[in-house]
Amino acid sequence: MAPEEDTGLIAGMSAIVADEAHRVVEIHVAEIAPHPFNDPRRSQPQPGDPKWEELLNGVRASGVRLPVLVVTREAFAAARPSTADIAADARYVLVYGHRRRVAALEAGRDTVPAVVDDAIMAEDGDLDAMATENLGRQDLSDLAEAELFARYSEIGLSQRAIAERLGVDQATVSRKLALKLLAPEVRDAVDEGKLPSAEAAALAGKLPYGPPRRWQKTKDPDQLSDHRHAEQVQALQLILNRGMLATRAAERVIAERSARAKANELGIPIVADPRTELGENYHLHRVADYEPGSQVIGAINPASGALDLYARPVPGDDLSSTTDDTAAADPADQANAPNLSARKSKQPHRHLAAIPTRI
Repeated sequence: MAPEEDTGLIAGMSAIVADEAHRVVEIHVAEIAPHPFNDPRRSQPQPGDPKWEELLNGVRASGVRLPVLVVTREAFAAARPSTADIAADARYVLVYGHRRRVAALEAGRDTVPAVVDDAIMAEDGDLDAMATENLGRQDLSDLAEAELFARYSEIGLSQRAIAERLGVDQATVSRKLALKLLAPEVRDAVDEGKLPSAEAAALAGKLPYGPPRRWQKTKDPDQLSDHRHAEQVQALQLILNRGMLATRAAERVIAERSARAKANELGIPIVADPRTELGENYHLHRVADYEPGSQVIGAINPASGALDLYARPVPGDDLSSTTDDTAAADPADQANAPNLSARKSKQPHRHLAAIPTRI
């Protein structure tokens, strides 16, 4: 028969069962609540997952063979009084064995073998037990690992202490914790395999979103704002649609933020497409510098996010005779030339000194 579940805890569970103080008892499945810190997806059926189907078939045929570990509701409430996500009719809280519990429910089994060990709640031992069970799993997502590491941070452990306690690299802890600073849309992209978790962590490092976390070396005053949420989603679109790396996409978004703020400060109107104001030869109106009072409009450079400036046409100003290669170049054709807008027009009457175009 196929193994019930590769938990990595069979040896440890056997040792507990062998202890006279920890007898295996049969407990009604309906009386067991999942641990509120457990990944909710592990407490749900997973149709289509071969490992889940194997587990479910085994439980249907022979029941749950490896005992689950539970604590009484009273012991859990005493150790974690702030946690109220426990069903009113639950007498026990599950520490590990969440997939076995849901498989028993799906298979119509009334009871499961269990070890009741309230002592495991001492010194956050329930977290350690869950970590031991879950960290070795190949199917544990990076987001679920991030949640686990965050729980340890919330009880006061530093990143180094978390790494030492769980036997993992501190850089791994830091990278996974960054995933707690993602907008829901970005988390979904990670969960769906559209965005590698390493790229998501890099994005969160540049544009953190969400409540300030104790592990953050520097809290960003804007990280709870709707504007920051929009910036993360904007960066995600640059990554998915334009193939940018996360760091580059974040820098592009930050540059646009600065450009828009500067334009607003100077009273420069920004247009989505300079063609709508200046026609197909809009690139002939490019200027390098700005002088207060000059008639200019701005546009966000699609590649860099910087502010490109264009002079409004002056009656009698014939730009069609301009032969300067820089002025004639369409910015859209030079999206990868970061210094393009720093080049100055050679027409004296179009040189507006003071503030660089790349604002």
